[in-house]
Amino acid sequence: MKIGFTENEAKAYIGLVKLNEAGARELHEYSGIPRAKIYEVLSGLVEKGYAQVRHGSPTYYGPAEPEELITKLKKEYMEIFRTISENMENLHCERDESSPIWYLKSEWPIMKRGRSLILETKKDLIIVSNDPTCLSLFKDEIRKISKKAEVIIFAEDIASYSDFGASVFKKEMEYQKFFRSIIEKEIEDGQYASDFIDRKKVMLISDASTALIIENKAGKTEGIYLTDQLVRIIYHSIIFMHKNM
Repeated sequence: MKIGFTENEAKAYIGLVKLNEAGARELHEYSGIPRAKIYEVLSGLVEKGYAQVRHGSPTYYGPAEPEELITKLKKEYMEIFRTISENMENLHCERDESSPIWYLKSEWPIMKRGRSLILETKKDLIIVSNDPTCLSLFKDEIRKISKKAEVIIFAEDIASYSDFGASVFKKEMEYQKFFRSIIEKEIEDGQYASDFIDRKKVMLISDASTALIIENKAGKTEGIYLTDQLVRIIYHSIIFMHKNM
């Protein structure tokens, strides 16, 4: 069985989570997935175990529970983590290009990763910020890339971000339950505690493919750099919730 989402499958799953249960036509209208693709997308979700089908007239689809979905996705790359842990302990995290997640423990690699992520953006940069001071460290890069790519900031105090050269929106809280259910269950070694949302200072997502999360952990600033399927899920959950609230 294939693991992970296509872009349309991610939209469909988030739509099913929002609607709880839906027919193909309703999900097509709600998610914006082309009508010609909706049955193929739903079949893919069912085949992968990410959705259930209730046959009838019409046929209805419901989402797998987030915990169940995360368990399925987690198995694939937890094996990668174990391999890296056993064989590459002494290598700096930035030198291992096979791992989908890097843990950054000091300011220098956080700043390096953040600047590269921003400046390499081709299409769009999504930012969720709880700390304008922290995000200001990347202000020059954000203003520069905003001339070539779409930059959107979600924040509580939108006035603090008026000079970043980006579109700024009030951060909504509805998506966070789904977001939290993904993040807190991803890693078995305790890297994510139950107060992850409170610790998070800034999250940068570039082109729905790479992300940098900067957090305050026990009074120390640390970073988490992701390049795997999890980034796509987080990206589409934020965008979909924003467009449909």
